[in-house]
Amino acid sequence: MQRQIRDCVREDSHSTSRISGEIMKKIILAIDDDPDMLKFYRTFLGEFGEVRTASGLAEARKQIDRTDLIILDFYLERDAELFQEVVPELKKIAPVILCSGVQDLEIPVLGAALGVAGYWNKGANHEALRETVGSVLNNSNLLSCHRIS
Repeated sequence: MQRQIRDCVREDSHSTSRISGEIMKKIILAIDDDPDMLKFYRTFLGEFGEVRTASGLAEARKQIDRTDLIILDFYLERDAELFQEVVPELKKIAPVILCSGVQDLEIPVLGAALGVAGYWNKGANHEALRETVGSVLNNSNLLSCHRIS
């Protein structure tokens, strides 16, 4: 058991973890209806590992296997009730970071009530997204380590 704990160390602060000697890249799934945002996520977050993209929930469900983190556009479905059903479903698979291009204080409040792992306003500093993603992935690594021990 000591060896399992010792082997569960971070290779670097972002993209990989070492579990029992095996390096594992992270898989991020970005769900957004804006093709420019999907391209941005692939480029900007590529340092963390594989960035999969989907322009809707149906497409996302086809590639959600082994996902370590989900980035979800708040206005993807434009239906608050449906959104409140979707987030808990996605959280069963991986932590969810909610994003929006709209300056509305109710969005992060709703996200917090639903238990999302983070929030990023698309108009904000891009480094804030990188920091949020890194923090969420690091926290999920710690949880994985605790499950091993």
